[in-house]
Amino acid sequence: MEQLAAIMLLISCSDDMAMCQEVQAPQAAYASQEICKSQIGSALRSNASAAPVVLGKCVSVNVEELQEDAWITWDINPAGELVAAVEFDDDIEMATSSRLAQADS
Repeated sequence: MEQLAAIMLLISCSDDMAMCQEVQAPQAAYASQEICKSQIGSALRSNASAAPVVLGKCVSVNVEELQEDAWITWDINPAGELVAAVEFDDDIEMATSSRLAQADS
């Protein structure tokens, strides 16, 4: 059975959402998605004065996969929502190989 943990991602943005950057979360990882979600409100309030817009999301990750090289990729969708995922070296290598193969076609 895989054990899931969560990583809190906080992003501060300009009021027009043209410029955004990651903000340090109060803790690197949480034992569960529920614990992370229970803490995200206070983290957002703590950073409210740092920028006109502060967004946050708890991203689930398999604890066993945390041993691999991983990072969080994120974007703001047209609806202004923070979209995020945990990426691993294998995912990036496969995506790059796929793009290169398509470019050669």
